[in-house]
Amino acid sequence: MSVKMTIHQALCEMKLYDKKIKKAFSDSYIYANRNNNDKIKGKPIKDIETAIKASYSSVVDLLENKKRIKEAVALSNANSSIVVGGVTYTVVGAIERKNQAETEGQFIYVLKGQFQKEYAELTAENSRLPEKTQNYLQTILGNDKNNWKVEDIQKFSSEYEKNNKYELVDPLDLLKTIESLENNLDDFLNNVDYALSTHNAQTLVEVELIGS
Repeated sequence: MSVKMTIHQALCEMKLYDKKIKKAFSDSYIYANRNNNDKIKGKPIKDIETAIKASYSSVVDLLENKKRIKEAVALSNANSSIVVGGVTYTVVGAIERKNQAETEGQFIYVLKGQFQKEYAELTAENSRLPEKTQNYLQTILGNDKNNWKVEDIQKFSSEYEKNNKYELVDPLDLLKTIESLENNLDDFLNNVDYALSTHNAQTLVEVELIGS
């Protein structure tokens, strides 16, 4: 029979099927019985056989119907779009990004840590540069500063500082990149659940179910 349901109803139905299937695991589907026993657990063997076949058929139908519903939902999600934070996603794309949001957050954390580490090294090295420059000048010009010429000080200081100053190799403009990634992820996470819930409540799928 053909049944129409919302995506929300379909998701709930699949959860219900899972519960019914697990419950059916406790049913008996075979018995060892002595030949002169015409009953099992007080019931005629024919009734037991009928019950076994019915239980088995029910599980098979539940598994098949769950598969059909899941296929219908997956097809709908692949061909439907939602807008999350001003960005258009297929539903399956939005779900996948939601699933990998933790990984995106971890990547942002890594970028932050690397920036802080390298910036701290840059700051520490550059703060020692004046002292290192003075030591270098003493090595080149001698310990008696009275003999140092201004032009020599300027020349050697400039050369040394130019060669030994630390700068960030930052082709990504990492601080701005981190800010952009954070804002984008926060905007997505703040809006995706509402967008998906609205879609699931409004979108219908049609499924051909078997059994009663």
